[in-house]
Amino acid sequence: MRISKDSCKLQKYSLKGQEEMVGFALIMIIVAVILLIFLGFALSNKESVVEEKDFQITSFLESSLQYTTECKDNYEYVQVRDLIKLCSLQERCANDKDPCRILNSTMGNLLWEGWKPGVDRPVKGYYMNITNNKDGSSIKNFVMGNITKTNNADASEFRGFRIYLKVYY
Repeated sequence: MRISKDSCKLQKYSLKGQEEMVGFALIMIIVAVILLIFLGFALSNKESVVEEKDFQITSFLESSLQYTTECKDNYEYVQVRDLIKLCSLQERCANDKDPCRILNSTMGNLLWEGWKPGVDRPVKGYYMNITNNKDGSSIKNFVMGNITKTNNADASEFRGFRIYLKVYY
């Protein structure tokens, strides 16, 4: 049996073409695996940041409720949680100060110092609402900065009141 030169050349070219196709397929598979690994790292890092921010909001709410104000009852200076009740009942402090004004300035300062929103900062803005759970009335609202799509929120309930904070990133 005789094999012509033309058929040998044709066989070499077809084998060479098959080798190139297999090599190209292997390169595409390697690139796809690398992209999946990078995508996995990117998604896992974002989840841990969200949990940290939620923890920060919870901690901020709990600590701000325990902050001591300049409003005095008969024996001592009251905390923010007691000041909210005085403001809701429209009572006066024992040292004849308006609890709603003190709540406004104290909570405003705590929010500003705690979050410092701004266009060039990580926190773009915040919204806080303090409501009376018994009748659903709003006691105070605090709004600062820009509202964005990325945000985290938490709420704390105490003595018939609810304090809700949403932070925009």
